[in-house]
Amino acid sequence: MLVDYMNDKYGIKPSEIIYITSRSLIVDQQTTARDNQKNDLSKFYTDELDIIKLWNGEELFPLYETLDCGIKTMTFDKLIRILLYYNNMNTETLGEIKVVIFDEAHAIFSDSFIRDINLVKVWIRDNIYTKKKIFLGLTATAQILLYYSKSWGVKINLLNDKPLINYKARNLYCVDYIAIPLLFKSNAYNHITCNGKTLIMCQTVSHCYDLYKKIPNSAILISKSNKQFTEEMNVIRDYIVQYESLPDEVTFNGKTFPLKVLITTSTFREGINLNPGCGVETIICCMPDELHITQFMGRCRFDIENLVVVNEYSPRTKYTNSYITERREEFRKFIYHENSKIWFNSIKHLLYDDVKKPIRILLDVKSFRKYIARYWLRRKIITKEERNEIVEAARACNIIDISNSRITFNRVMKYISEELGFRVITKRCRINGALYTYKLIEPNSTSNEAKMKGDDIE
Repeated sequence: MLVDYMNDKYGIKPSEIIYITSRSLIVDQQTTARDNQKNDLSKFYTDELDIIKLWNGEELFPLYETLDCGIKTMTFDKLIRILLYYNNMNTETLGEIKVVIFDEAHAIFSDSFIRDINLVKVWIRDNIYTKKKIFLGLTATAQILLYYSKSWGVKINLLNDKPLINYKARNLYCVDYIAIPLLFKSNAYNHITCNGKTLIMCQTVSHCYDLYKKIPNSAILISKSNKQFTEEMNVIRDYIVQYESLPDEVTFNGKTFPLKVLITTSTFREGINLNPGCGVETIICCMPDELHITQFMGRCRFDIENLVVVNEYSPRTKYTNSYITERREEFRKFIYHENSKIWFNSIKHLLYDDVKKPIRILLDVKSFRKYIARYWLRRKIITKEERNEIVEAARACNIIDISNSRITFNRVMKYISEELGFRVITKRCRINGALYTYKLIEPNSTSNEAKMKGDDIE
């Protein structure tokens, strides 16, 4: 419809329009035709030099008049590559382009990891000043553009005062990172049950693998450009692109199983659409600012049961993006102080009207005691990873009133022994001929063990 309107109203041809987005996964899904429908978009490849020459207004002999590439879609990195390396001193780079559409336009400021993204900001501003192009931005989270508009020097004209959201969550939960695996344990919490399928968005690839080890029937999908991307992930990716759904069964890490939980990074944050039949009922977002929450939940174009927002794994991390930093700080105020409403007001449009406040599942001493009783009793604690997990749990539960940097494994073991009523034993064993020292946590009595396992987290 937009293409026909531009052509009829302004005489703008499809070949004079480019469509920019932030993820290659979005490009692949948008350029995949379904149900025999005509697709006006086609993927741009950097070796299509004739098309670049067409856009730059270079002489193409007879080909110039006949070449009709239609609307090409690409990721930001390809646009940046054209601006950097395909200049011609006699013409204007992309001078023949009349309309630029930025899908997920917030990425211009939210994704600072995109190399040379500032070049795009300067290019947009210069072309707006000269009035040579029309720039259209599509996003459900325009606030970040408004936040930076003054320093950017570009006026933002909103077509809609509020984002059009036709999907909502029936429940909102706020939890700590350490609590995520417990959501998938039977009766771990009385508050929430993760039925159906679940999507989890982590801050880093390492966090994805951390949760993968702890959550049954889970698989990982990360960016195709990441060196840890595998062919098993590619199968999942292709299924999502083709069917706008999640596969019921996957093979991951050499094992085949029914997929219940897909753990991903911000590669899945935007652009991808999942249809109502995909079975997703719970969205877990480990990035607690409204931009990431809104975008990630928006992958499901339908109502979901549970929206779970996670207190950051490492709140001490310093972000270069002040907008994201400020929004996440508001979440931390909200999760620990109920009278802070700024964060809740920023995401309440994603919730049913009867959701007046979230259910907070915060971890404390009681939570830590139950965690130890369920997962570490009579289990050899040998590896560095096992020790670090217990230390992180202790830090998340705030069991020791000192700075996190001073909470060591030995200090936690002492606390477990002296304050929680367990016995901590040091033993030695041989594994593949090597001698290891390990810790073993045991209950002081059978009745005490039963009591510990039966505690509820409130």
